[in-house]
Amino acid sequence: MDFLSTHGLITVNEKDRPTYSGPTGVSWTDITATTIRLAQNVHNWRVSKECTHSDHNLILFELNIQQNKNNLNRTAGDYTRKYATQVGNWKLFQTIIRKCCNQ
Repeated sequence: MDFLSTHGLITVNEKDRPTYSGPTGVSWTDITATTIRLAQNVHNWRVSKECTHSDHNLILFELNIQQNKNNLNRTAGDYTRKYATQVGNWKLFQTIIRKCCNQ
């Protein structure tokens, strides 16, 4: 609780089913923590009935992420689609690389 409080986090767990099922019994030991601002984006939190190779049960939830409307002028054939390379500080990057290579 101290860690969560110190970092401004809350849990979004629902008391759906135990998150741990092992030889010592069952418990709700696993938590899903987030900020208060982002907690509203977590929906349908649940403990899966799917079998795993762990004593801890699989936790599932849906995360509502709104698309960022910041247009980076990318085209469909652009090779930087996965990474926002257009917003990098390339001068700083080059300076650091030069320092490393000259040593």
